[in-house]
Amino acid sequence: MLVAKFITKRLSTRHGSGPWKAPPWLLKLPRAAEIIHGCLDRFLDKSPSFRNLAKAYDTLVSDIRKQLKEFHTQQVDKQQLPMKKLSFEIAALLQVPNMRQDPVLVGRVRELQQQIEKLQTAQREFRQEQAFQLHLFKAERSSKFHFMSPVPSPLRKTIFKEMENSAGNLVTTHNGISDVLVDLLLRSVCSPVD
Repeated sequence: MLVAKFITKRLSTRHGSGPWKAPPWLLKLPRAAEIIHGCLDRFLDKSPSFRNLAKAYDTLVSDIRKQLKEFHTQQVDKQQLPMKKLSFEIAALLQVPNMRQDPVLVGRVRELQQQIEKLQTAQREFRQEQAFQLHLFKAERSSKFHFMSPVPSPLRKTIFKEMENSAGNLVTTHNGISDVLVDLLLRSVCSPVD
């Protein structure tokens, strides 16, 4: 029985410009925490002797990024190794002359194909789970905006404190002043020209 923990089959991709960023699954691994804490400890040990702290910080960040990138490459290579071994074994079996007449070899090829299908299924499920977790994370971050009580946008302070409407009454409310201004605009635009 083949039991494997799948990390990811795809290499992390860069989106847009900028340096390589560690995927979230990598940062959850204990070795990644060791890398980050080790770099931070070295930085703090040397910090009193720094003449240019900004440059030292940039060096710290690039060292962390470089070591995490190497660790990521190792993890992805380790994860892809079982699939590569199965593929090479199938390729070697298919090159055997008269392989199709030997039921043992045919059975072994079918068994290897089933193992590859199991690996691919597990990888697909892992990617779906990761996509689902990302969706939940994004929904959680934005749900506070969806479920907030609607708050009217703050209005600018009105220039007019009170206005007299066409009936001669003083109006002080925002809606009343707005109605007076709309009425004034309509009369000036729609009135016949003398």
